[in-house]
Amino acid sequence: MEKLLVKTGVYSFIISFIGFLIFFPRERRFEEGPNEYVGEIVPYSEFFFNITRYSAIVMVIAVLIVALYLWADKK
Repeated sequence: MEKLLVKTGVYSFIISFIGFLIFFPRERRFEEGPNEYVGEIVPYSEFFFNITRYSAIVMVIAVLIVALYLWADKK
């Protein structure tokens, strides 16, 4: 059981990190007025911090779902 939870945590973190790295935008757009936009590029340090934070959240959710599934299957 613990082995499955650890594998779920590691693999979900790695897969979500790669997914966020590919699909997470590094550029932000702000609307200043009607049809006026201003763009800003996020620094790499903040970009990787956000990706790591979201990957950790996905990992915790995945581990909780697997733990609840295993707990419900045991009963």
